[in-house]
This record gives sequence, structure tokens and C-alpha cells, in this order.
Amino acid sequence: MPAALVIALATILTTPLSIFEVWDSVATFQINRRVRAMRQAGEPSTLAELAAAYPEPPEGQNAAPILQKAFDLMEKIGDDNHPLLPIVGNAKLPANDEAIPPAMRAAIRAYLEDHAEVLELLHLAAAKEGCKFPLDLEDGVGMQLPHLSKIRNAARLLALEAIERTEEGKVDEAAESLVAALRLGRSLANEPVLISGLVRVACDAIAVAQIERWASQAKPSAAALQRVEAALQDAADPTFMHKTIVAERCFGMDIYRTHVLDPKKRGELGALGIGDAPFLRVAPRAYFKSDMVAYIDLMNEYTATARLPYPQSLIQAGAAGKTIAERIPRYFIISRMILPALGRVFIEGQNHMARLDSARLGLAALRYRAQKGKLPDTLDALAPDFVKAVPVDPFNGKPLLYRTTPQGFTVYSLGENGKDDGGQTERVGGRLVDVGFRVLWPKAEF
Repeated sequence: MPAALVIALATILTTPLSIFEVWDSVATFQINRRVRAMRQAGEPSTLAELAAAYPEPPEGQNAAPILQKAFDLMEKIGDDNHPLLPIVGNAKLPANDEAIPPAMRAAIRAYLEDHAEVLELLHLAAAKEGCKFPLDLEDGVGMQLPHLSKIRNAARLLALEAIERTEEGKVDEAAESLVAALRLGRSLANEPVLISGLVRVACDAIAVAQIERWASQAKPSAAALQRVEAALQDAADPTFMHKTIVAERCFGMDIYRTHVLDPKKRGELGALGIGDAPFLRVAPRAYFKSDMVAYIDLMNEYTATARLPYPQSLIQAGAAGKTIAERIPRYFIISRMILPALGRVFIEGQNHMARLDSARLGLAALRYRAQKGKLPDTLDALAPDFVKAVPVDPFNGKPLLYRTTPQGFTVYSLGENGKDDGGQTERVGGRLVDVGFRVLWPKAEF
């Protein structure tokens, strides 16, 4: 065979391998460069680094062991369906300007008596300065989080206690229940898991709904209002989205490292809910590394956006998240599968801040009314004597809206649709319209 032909055949046979090797080297360099940038920014890039950054509470101030005792006791008591119970059961709570029916009150009282020891533990935990559950973050997407559903159930229990105390005229005790409910959500503040952040948002929403009832029914004192306002201020953390997105990026990168880049483990992708297409079993490592680069770049963009000053951080990221599927090349299968619905995540963050800030302003308006004999004409009248500054709408960066009626008042954000729906803070078709805080006074009471 002629030497020239031998050389040509050798070139043809070895060139594809060289292309894959070069591709692999370039993708590896791109990943390493991005990891270095994360570390230079002081952000974790692995689950081990994420776990190391999960702070320990001050000595003797970890609420988690106390909460776990409460959860164990709740499980021992059991929780059947309760047709007469609101919040924890199937009954609908009356409007905030209406009294609770006697049968419902009796059911609430009996339920709270059964859970008296649980409630004592929840209040004890609320007094602690920190909380850290024993999570094994390095388990990655297989990590167990059994405490999250229990925390939400505990928030419902504290909300029920606040309802009963309000009905009994125990205004200050009801405030303690509401503060404890908000502190329960805050127990997840440092937990570096996206779903934990969303459960925190849900717990705060449960608390704010009952703060509305308490503010409408109870005629709370200025001191009680200030205690709940302070708890709302503590709960309002506009940076929490940045922390959860950084953590989610670590979990996503771990999927690539642990499962995708190892050909022997790609068969486990189906069990992870990612999919197990035949192509994924035979594609070269370089392809998966390029896919990983695309994933990191998009997550980096959201991380940088979430780091912006509030409210631009939530506004810009929420808008960008709506187009996330369009911005990932269709040939990068893994990143399209594992990227979370970040648009909805940031919108939940916007709802969270709108809800808490509106509630805080609503309580400040009640303090204004107690001192001056009337509600403020505008929210600007609250600053600086009742609030340091009036917070803005996290959906558009403009002032929150305020409406008064003979029956009460509403402080609210435009919400996701960007329209003023007149302070319609109740859900319509299962979706929030305006997001805010509404005080509805019972007839002949105010």
C-alpha cells in the first residue's frame, strides 16, 4: 500500500478522536474557569463547599432539636381530616369581618388542647436565635428533607392558635402566636436548598393571613402591633433568592459530576427524573461538559441578577425566568431537564416581599390611627415616625398602593399581572391578582 494512502487512512481514522479530545479539553477549561470565578466571588461550587458554608447556630441557640421533638409529638398525636377545622382541616375560615361559628370554635379549642405540649415546644423554639437541621447536603438530589412538611404543619397549628386567642380577646397572646409562626418560617433562612426557601415563603403566607384577621378583629395595642411588625421585618429578606439560587447551582453541578459525566451512572438518570434517552448512553463526555457549561452560564446569570439591589434583583430575574426554556439550546438535553422553573421561583420571591412589606405597612397604619384618630391619607405619611421608609412594590419598583373604605383598608402590590385590580388580594382562579394586606373591620366594632 502506498505510503501516502497509509498516511491518509491514518489521518481519517484518528481525526475524529482528536476532535473529541480537543472538544473535551476546551469544555474542561471552560468549566474550570467558571468554578474559579465562583470561588473568587466567595460562592460554593460543590456540595461539600455548600455544606461547609451552612452556618452553625450560636451555642445553645439551635431551634432544630426542639422543633424535632414537636414534630415527633405531632406525629404521635396523629392528624385525621377535620371537617370543622380551618387551616389544618377542611373547613373554610369566615371572612375577617365575620365571627367564627360556635361549632368551629369548639373544634379549634379541642384541637389546640390536644396539641398543647406541641405548641409549648414551638414557642420555645421560636425564642432561639438560630436553626440547623442535620441535612446531608452531599447526598445531592437524593437528600431527604422530612422536616419541611412538618414545619408547614406547625405554622398552620400556630395560626390556629392565633385565631383562637384573637376570638378570646387575648390580643397580646395572639401576637405571640403570630410572631412564633413567622419565626418558624425564618428557621429555614440559612438552609441552602431551593425547596426550603419556598416552604419558608409558604409559612410566612400562612402567618400573614392570620395577621390580617388579628388586625381586623382584635384592636391590638401599639406595643403588640410593633412586636408583629418587627417579626415581619425580620422575615423580609430580599437576599434569600440569591442564596437559594447559588445552592441550586451546586446541586445541578453535582448531577453532572456524579451522574452525567460518569458513563456507568448515566443509567441512573431516569431514577432522578431526568430521563434516560439512548443518546445519553453513547454521547461523548465532551458533549456533556458543553451542556454543563451552558447550565452554569445560565445559573450564573441568575445568580448575578439576584445579587442586584432590591427590588431590581427580583424584578429582572422574574422577567428573565419566563423565557428560560427559550434560552437553552435544544441540543443540550440535560440542562433543559434539570434547570428549575426559575421564573416562578422569583415570582414567589416577589409575592413574598410584597406580602410582608404590605403587612408591615398595614400594621403601621393602625398605629398611626391609634395615635391620630384616623388612618393616614397616604403611605408617605407613615415615614419617618412610624416606619423608616415606605418600601416599594417588588414587581415594578414603584410605591406600594393603598386604598381605604368605610370597612377598612388595603396596602398592596400590583402583583404578577402588573395591573391595579383595586386591591383584590383574594385568589382568583387559584392565582393571586393583587398581593397585599387587607384589614376588614367587623360591623359596629370600629
